[in-house]
Amino acid sequence: TWLSCSGTYKGVPKDWNVWEDIVKKVYARYKTRVDWIETWNEIEYWGDLTGSPYTSKEDYLADNFYHTVKAIREAGGTIPTGGFAFAYDHTDVFQNVLKKLVAKYGRAWTEANFNFYSVHHYGGDPGNMNWRDIWGAFQAAGLSPNKGVFVDEWNYTADWGRRSGELYDAKAIGYVGKSLAGFIKNGVNAAYFSLYPSQSTLSDTIYEDGGSTMLSFYTTNGNTGTPLPQSYPFKILSNRLGLGKGVYAVKTVSNQTVIDACCAVNSDGQKVAFIANYYDSPNTVNVVFKGLSGSHVKITEYY
Repeated sequence: TWLSCSGTYKGVPKDWNVWEDIVKKVYARYKTRVDWIETWNEIEYWGDLTGSPYTSKEDYLADNFYHTVKAIREAGGTIPTGGFAFAYDHTDVFQNVLKKLVAKYGRAWTEANFNFYSVHHYGGDPGNMNWRDIWGAFQAAGLSPNKGVFVDEWNYTADWGRRSGELYDAKAIGYVGKSLAGFIKNGVNAAYFSLYPSQSTLSDTIYEDGGSTMLSFYTTNGNTGTPLPQSYPFKILSNRLGLGKGVYAVKTVSNQTVIDACCAVNSDGQKVAFIANYYDSPNTVNVVFKGLSGSHVKITEYY
């Protein structure tokens, strides 16, 4: 608040030199633990322009991005930077900020330093991103659309459209499996799911149906942690199928009428496939693998 034009913690910094100094110190402290940087979080809820020279929130966000990235680069940071961790998919606001960055700081600087788009996705199918609109926003600003898309928050309680049980019982396997398959097929990077133990009691946490199990990924008993069912698809994709390391190539899946599936060639050159049944009852599906040599496949199943 002491640096804010409005005197509130949502206000505009009144001295960009001080702001940059803070950013440099934060980056210097954590640089060995950081791979990507988004410059703000849920920008819809920030940017009190009171007392500032700005009349447009987009103008402020453009300057905020510039001064933040400038500080990171001057501190030696060459890692990707982007944003804006939208609470909702506001590609119109995103496009306007990009255009202002290009107009004020140049196309070359913006192209080199705005490396990815990030958003939070709590409604509908998390993996079903309209990345064409995101690419269109880059193109409308005169930038290359070949940039990453991150959904760095996804998952919530039944109040946000989840079926009862999708957060902690067997239905969670299908929900997470369907979501991860969607992320992979749509070329979207997915990060935060939920990592609180189910016994946590946070005052600002929304609980499932008023019960004691909330946004959970595991249970704890003393020093022992036990993963909940929603962790199983992560284990299959990341460990068993080898998609948790290196770069993998996504292959086409066709005729998906009953299942959600994805196919890939992992960083070790292994050809892998993942299938999720999102329904409450068993299904029968015929699967044909194309482009495989030999006649044997290894199968792992979770129920």
